[in-house]
Amino acid sequence: MTFVLWFTGLPCSGKTTISKHLLGKIPNLEVLDGDELVRMLLLDSWSKESRLNHTRRVAQIVKLLLKHNVPLCVSVISPFIESREIARKIIDKKIIKDFSQFDKINKKLVSESIKLSMESIRHNLN
Repeated sequence: MTFVLWFTGLPCSGKTTISKHLLGKIPNLEVLDGDELVRMLLLDSWSKESRLNHTRRVAQIVKLLLKHNVPLCVSVISPFIESREIARKIIDKKIIKDFSQFDKINKKLVSESIKLSMESIRHNLN
């Protein structure tokens, strides 16, 4: 089963930490980290249009990996609702859970939500 866990939120809010933790829990999981993606895909600037284009590129990569049955965890800032909508449209509803508004205050709630999502993923894999 392929899926995408798409973590968005403030810098240093734990998106990458949780993504890397999931590496040991989900077989064949690939983590696409925002900082690495910015370096690899050469984000032009921090303008809104540049960020939206960056989201399009990331979503196209995700779509390609899903086509090859790779489960994914994407951790990016995605400050605009529009960027998350672009990703959903390109990826075509394969995002199991969009953990948007990820911040330091609600980390515990997000962790609980991830735990429930993980149980659902395990159930669907069996």
